[in-house]
Amino acid sequence: MYRNNSAIGMVFFRLNPIKGGNKAMKKYLFVFISLIFTLLLIQQSYPKAKTKGAFDFNVLDFGTDNTDVTLQKAIDHAQKNGGGIVYVPAGYYSINHTVIVKPTVSLQLSTAATFNITKDINGIELKKNSNISGGMISAWGLNKYTKSAIYIDGRDKLTSGSFSANISNVKLTSRTGGNGIFLYAQKGSDHIGWVQADNINIHGFEKGIHLKTNPVTSPDMIWVDGNNFSNILISDSVYGIYLDGHRFLPYEVAGNMFNNVQIQNTDRTKISIYIKGNLNQIQAMIWDVRPGKKAIYLDTDSRENQIRSNVKVTDPSVVDLGENNLIFPFQK
Repeated sequence: MYRNNSAIGMVFFRLNPIKGGNKAMKKYLFVFISLIFTLLLIQQSYPKAKTKGAFDFNVLDFGTDNTDVTLQKAIDHAQKNGGGIVYVPAGYYSINHTVIVKPTVSLQLSTAATFNITKDINGIELKKNSNISGGMISAWGLNKYTKSAIYIDGRDKLTSGSFSANISNVKLTSRTGGNGIFLYAQKGSDHIGWVQADNINIHGFEKGIHLKTNPVTSPDMIWVDGNNFSNILISDSVYGIYLDGHRFLPYEVAGNMFNNVQIQNTDRTKISIYIKGNLNQIQAMIWDVRPGKKAIYLDTDSRENQIRSNVKVTDPSVVDLGENNLIFPFQK
């Protein structure tokens, strides 16, 4: 380093002679060399930018046992290192404990990756500013399932911007019950808003998509409001979309939007769309409603909801006990 800088200084000196004798020449030469040396030190003091690949972290780098332990290690490591994408390659992963997707982490599954829930637990819990996409989450092997494939808790206070969560391109399956996606506010100031869910295939749960608030009294103020669901397929569920709250605060379920929804009824389906809440909007194609079962049920605790579907408001499978709800058909 010194030799190179000295050579640079000598070249400068020879091309630009300095008047004033040896003392002046030595002074300017010293200043120039010092400047070059200082610039080199400053450059080395800054770390070089790392070029990241398509995925920041690969689950296989944290173990080969294909369990929730390895998954959680990868997620925790990602969060501690500033967040990023945790990639899950093709394979079967046993979920014996709930996998917590922490803030700043995006869990991305290969289309050939399957999370097998082995106990009656929530499979994935999303925290605010977290994402999950791709693959399958399955509780198919359980004889009785009562929890949720994907769970979001209102105690985390999800709201707009980077304080919410995203779900996309995921398949969820169950054989005996539980919830496909469950958003739940329970007490205090719990709330969930601005969750985005897109391109989700849900099969076999008791409730395909379940939004719930517990009855509370002031000063508690809880809500599940303003969440968006699009391109949703729900099949063989007891209840397809189930909104279970109140039409006003302090525990409302309001302003949630469902677009491009397909609901396939089977013999086990009781109600395709159930609403206790306010100002929710649903656009859905409802297939094969069985005699005596309900396509749409609006509870007495419902108000100003809008449902557009292929089922006419005069159909016996439609029940509206609420206030100022609108049920209308697709445009011809």
